[in-house]
Amino acid sequence: MNQQEVRRFVEEYFTAFHSHVAESHPDYLSVKLTEEVDKDIGNRPFYWSWVERMGMQPQPMTLTFFFDAEKIPQGVRGEELHFGSGRMHQIFQSTYRHGRFVCMYEHNEAQQSRMLLSKNRSTPLTPWLNLNLKISFICDKKRDLILHVGINLHNPKLKIVHDFYTFLQQLNLSPAIPNYFYTLEQNLSVDQAANRAIDEVYRIIDEQDQAWADAARERLAEELEILEAYYTEMALREKEAAKEQEDGSDAETADADGASVKGNGKKKAVKSKKAKQSVEAVVDVGEDVDSVTADPVENAEAGEAGENVAVEESGVSASFFAPDSSRAIASAPSSTPANAPSLSSIPATATSPTSTRAIASSPAMTDGGTAGKRTTVSALLRGERPVGDQPVFSPQPILNPLPADTEAATELTGSTTVVGSGSPAVVGSDSTAQAPSQGTGGRILDFLRMNGIPEPTKVEELDEWVKSTPEEEKQRRMDELRWQYEPRIEVKLINGGLFYLHNMPPI
Repeated sequence: MNQQEVRRFVEEYFTAFHSHVAESHPDYLSVKLTEEVDKDIGNRPFYWSWVERMGMQPQPMTLTFFFDAEKIPQGVRGEELHFGSGRMHQIFQSTYRHGRFVCMYEHNEAQQSRMLLSKNRSTPLTPWLNLNLKISFICDKKRDLILHVGINLHNPKLKIVHDFYTFLQQLNLSPAIPNYFYTLEQNLSVDQAANRAIDEVYRIIDEQDQAWADAARERLAEELEILEAYYTEMALREKEAAKEQEDGSDAETADADGASVKGNGKKKAVKSKKAKQSVEAVVDVGEDVDSVTADPVENAEAGEAGENVAVEESGVSASFFAPDSSRAIASAPSSTPANAPSLSSIPATATSPTSTRAIASSPAMTDGGTAGKRTTVSALLRGERPVGDQPVFSPQPILNPLPADTEAATELTGSTTVVGSGSPAVVGSDSTAQAPSQGTGGRILDFLRMNGIPEPTKVEELDEWVKSTPEEEKQRRMDELRWQYEPRIEVKLINGGLFYLHNMPPI
């Protein structure tokens, strides 16, 4: 539709719904809508629901439409209307909704003039049912056939008239019955007439050439053969690729087994070397090495068997026993107050191997700011308490789970510790740990529970996407081809109407 046809259609639409045309300019059209048109194209459903519930007087809209974007006058507000626009689509939908079925009467002015001069001033109008149908022949191609059938409801014996809509366009029709006319009785109901129209459609379909359907089935068979050959070839290629991959994996497994045997020998030699370095470091510092085996080979073998060897049990790396770090531990300044409690007051559960590692990895603190006896490294590795009254403290926070006796640990550090269920506690003189929320779901859900707010419903988890198999993909494509090529026929009712006519159509 060009812009002239769009304007003509819009003007006829507003005239049919008795909308008031406020201004008709060559470049634009201003219309005050009726209530029915405003509900269809005004986009104000909430306004109309509010007006109807409150029983208020409605105020329909006034719209201005432009039909040429290059000729929009200054100071005029409106919208451009063209074929394909959203407003034009709404007008089409409104026309289809209200104008799909009509009831019209023929106005014959010449007949009215003759009846004024004659004694018989009443003329009958014969009822006709008009149905506009579309028959679609569909395969990978499509052909439409439009039927305009007319059925006489007063005299069912008459034949069905084809091309009835062309005849109606030549008549002067009105929705109101004219003066000096009356309607004849309907001897055939609308449902019966519709059944007759369906029979006529089947008769027309049978008369059509069916060669198009046979050709469509042949093209479908060819497409299915091509698809079958493609997936057969793809299955063979996947089978060969899987066999090659399986042979390659067997070769890689054999190479990995040989490499693991060599790696185990190298690992055993490295462990023996590390054990030897650890023993030499302990001897250089002057520690008590009575509990350490003199032979490094036996130490390495005992560590592999899972025995209680100091180096393997403590988890401290060999770099801890290097001469430089040992001298740094021995010369570390003392900052422990003289009145600090001794380690002997801590229960045995407070000196677990986990906390022992943290204490052993920190600088030693001496009593009263003077150099005292150093903590025996071998005793710490064995998990024993230090000899004498010399306490050992860690000035850094210990990021380890608290022992069962948390009160004794609190007395030792002199700080407040907040312990959460199953969470690591931070113990230190200046640190205050905050435990996570006690309830499940975090602090937001705890806040909702405390304030009586209902919790959000659990979102259902979607199934994990799974790649389709070649067989499933093949079946899907075959179904698509059948839907595309399989011949079928569809019949659709476009519109219809009941017409009371004075003139008879050609039969």
